[in-house]
Amino acid sequence: MDEIDRYIAFSIDDLKCAVPISSVERVLNAVEVTELPWVTEVIRGVIDVHGKVIPVINLRKRFHLPAREIAASDKFIVGIASNQSLVLWVDRVTGIIERRKENGFQGQEILSGANCMSEGANQAEGVFVLVDLNKLLTVEDQERLGRDISAGKD
Repeated sequence: MDEIDRYIAFSIDDLKCAVPISSVERVLNAVEVTELPWVTEVIRGVIDVHGKVIPVINLRKRFHLPAREIAASDKFIVGIASNQSLVLWVDRVTGIIERRKENGFQGQEILSGANCMSEGANQAEGVFVLVDLNKLLTVEDQERLGRDISAGKD
Protein backbone atom coordinates (compact mmCIF):
# COMPACT_ATOMS: atom_id res chain seq x y z
CA MET A 1 0.00 0.00 0.00
CA ASP A 2 1.25 3.51 -0.83
CA GLU A 3 2.35 5.66 2.07
CA ILE A 4 0.58 9.05 2.17
CA ASP A 5 1.95 12.05 4.07
CA ARG A 6 -0.17 15.08 5.06
CA TYR A 7 1.07 18.68 4.99
CA ILE A 8 -0.14 22.18 5.82
CA ALA A 9 0.13 24.11 2.56
CA PHE A 10 1.00 27.81 2.49
CA SER A 11 2.28 30.44 0.12
CA ILE A 12 4.73 33.30 0.16
CA ASP A 13 4.20 35.48 -2.90
CA ASP A 14 3.84 32.89 -5.69
CA LEU A 15 5.93 30.23 -3.96
CA LYS A 16 3.84 27.27 -2.78
CA CYS A 17 5.26 25.45 0.25
CA ALA A 18 4.16 22.91 2.83
CA VAL A 19 5.26 21.57 6.21
CA PRO A 20 4.38 18.19 7.72
CA ILE A 21 1.11 18.43 9.61
CA SER A 22 2.72 16.37 12.39
CA SER A 23 5.13 19.24 13.14
CA VAL A 24 2.46 21.98 13.28
CA GLU A 25 0.90 23.00 16.60
CA ARG A 26 -1.47 25.69 15.30
CA VAL A 27 -2.06 28.48 12.81
CA LEU A 28 -2.52 32.04 14.09
CA ASN A 29 -3.40 35.37 12.59
CA ALA A 30 -0.33 37.60 12.37
CA VAL A 31 0.38 39.71 15.45
CA GLU A 32 2.96 42.33 16.36
CA VAL A 33 6.48 40.92 16.53
CA THR A 34 9.04 42.08 19.09
CA GLU A 35 12.35 42.61 17.31
CA LEU A 36 15.63 41.45 18.86
CA PRO A 37 18.81 43.37 18.01
CA TRP A 38 21.18 40.41 18.28
CA VAL A 39 19.49 37.90 15.96
CA THR A 40 20.13 37.30 12.26
CA GLU A 41 17.90 38.66 9.47
CA VAL A 42 16.17 35.29 9.13
CA ILE A 43 14.71 35.70 12.62
CA ARG A 44 12.14 38.49 12.41
CA GLY A 45 11.77 38.64 16.21
CA VAL A 46 9.63 36.87 18.80
CA ILE A 47 5.99 36.61 19.83
CA ASP A 48 4.32 35.41 23.01
CA VAL A 49 2.08 32.37 22.53
CA HIS A 50 0.31 31.50 25.79
CA GLY A 51 3.25 32.68 27.90
CA LYS A 52 5.92 31.05 25.72
CA VAL A 53 8.34 33.30 23.79
CA ILE A 54 8.75 31.87 20.27
CA PRO A 55 11.00 33.10 17.42
CA VAL A 56 9.34 34.21 14.18
CA ILE A 57 11.16 33.00 11.06
CA ASN A 58 11.26 35.35 8.08
CA LEU A 59 10.89 32.85 5.23
CA ARG A 60 11.10 35.69 2.72
CA LYS A 61 14.68 36.29 3.84
CA ARG A 62 15.51 32.57 3.97
CA PHE A 63 14.16 32.03 0.42
CA HIS A 64 15.62 35.27 -0.99
CA LEU A 65 12.20 36.76 -1.80
CA PRO A 66 11.37 40.49 -1.79
CA ALA A 67 11.13 41.96 1.71
CA ARG A 68 7.92 43.48 3.06
CA GLU A 69 6.31 44.30 6.38
CA ILE A 70 3.93 41.93 8.14
CA ALA A 71 0.32 42.51 7.03
CA ALA A 72 -2.80 41.95 9.11
CA SER A 73 -3.90 39.29 6.61
CA ASP A 74 -0.68 37.23 7.06
CA LYS A 75 -0.61 33.99 9.03
CA PHE A 76 1.79 32.52 11.57
CA ILE A 77 2.31 28.75 11.58
CA VAL A 78 3.52 27.54 14.97
CA GLY A 79 5.61 24.40 14.59
CA ILE A 80 8.14 22.24 16.39
CA ALA A 81 11.69 21.68 15.13
CA SER A 82 14.25 19.72 17.12
CA ASN A 83 12.32 20.26 20.37
CA GLN A 84 12.13 24.02 19.74
CA SER A 85 9.01 25.94 18.81
CA LEU A 86 9.23 28.17 15.74
CA VAL A 87 6.77 30.50 14.05
CA LEU A 88 6.74 30.64 10.26
CA TRP A 89 5.54 33.97 8.86
CA VAL A 90 3.59 33.22 5.66
CA ASP A 91 1.25 35.14 3.36
CA ARG A 92 -1.54 32.57 3.29
CA VAL A 93 -2.37 29.11 4.57
CA THR A 94 -4.08 27.37 1.68
CA GLY A 95 -5.14 24.07 3.25
CA ILE A 96 -3.98 20.51 3.68
CA ILE A 97 -2.35 18.46 0.95
CA GLU A 98 -1.66 14.75 0.84
CA ARG A 99 1.35 13.35 -0.98
CA ARG A 100 2.45 9.93 -1.99
CA LYS A 101 6.17 9.32 -1.50
CA GLU A 102 6.72 8.64 -5.21
CA ASN A 103 5.52 12.16 -6.17
CA GLY A 104 8.59 13.84 -4.70
CA PHE A 105 11.78 15.41 -6.06
CA GLN A 106 14.64 17.46 -4.62
CA GLY A 107 13.43 20.85 -3.33
CA GLN A 108 16.73 22.52 -4.21
CA GLU A 109 15.68 22.16 -7.87
CA ILE A 110 13.21 25.01 -7.25
CA LEU A 111 15.22 27.38 -5.05
CA SER A 112 18.97 27.06 -5.19
CA GLY A 113 20.66 27.62 -1.85
CA ALA A 114 17.54 26.82 0.15
CA ASN A 115 18.95 24.00 2.26
CA CYS A 116 15.82 23.86 4.42
CA MET A 117 13.78 22.41 1.59
CA SER A 118 13.69 18.67 1.93
CA GLU A 119 11.99 17.95 -1.38
CA GLY A 120 9.22 19.02 -3.71
CA ALA A 121 5.82 17.51 -4.36
CA ASN A 122 3.77 17.44 -7.56
CA GLN A 123 0.12 18.02 -6.69
CA ALA A 124 -3.03 18.78 -8.67
CA GLU A 125 -2.77 22.35 -7.28
CA GLY A 126 0.81 22.71 -8.59
CA VAL A 127 4.31 22.10 -7.32
CA PHE A 128 4.90 22.51 -3.58
CA VAL A 129 8.25 22.81 -1.83
CA LEU A 130 8.34 20.75 1.36
CA VAL A 131 10.09 22.68 4.12
CA ASP A 132 12.16 20.84 6.73
CA LEU A 133 11.66 22.77 9.99
CA ASN A 134 14.80 21.19 11.44
CA LYS A 135 16.92 22.87 8.75
CA LEU A 136 15.39 26.37 8.82
CA LEU A 137 17.91 27.86 11.23
CA THR A 138 21.64 27.89 10.58
CA VAL A 139 24.14 27.30 13.37
CA GLU A 140 24.63 31.08 13.59
CA ASP A 141 20.84 31.63 13.84
CA GLN A 142 20.64 29.10 16.66
CA GLU A 143 23.61 30.55 18.54
CA ARG A 144 22.24 34.09 18.40
CA LEU A 145 18.77 32.93 19.33
CA GLY A 146 20.24 30.99 22.24
CA ARG A 147 20.85 34.22 24.12
CA ASP A 148 18.50 34.96 26.99
CA ILE A 149 15.47 36.40 25.18
CA SER A 150 13.58 37.28 28.33
CA ALA A 151 16.47 39.30 29.74
CA GLY A 152 17.00 41.17 26.47
CA LYS A 153 20.76 40.84 26.71
CA ASP A 154 22.95 41.96 23.85
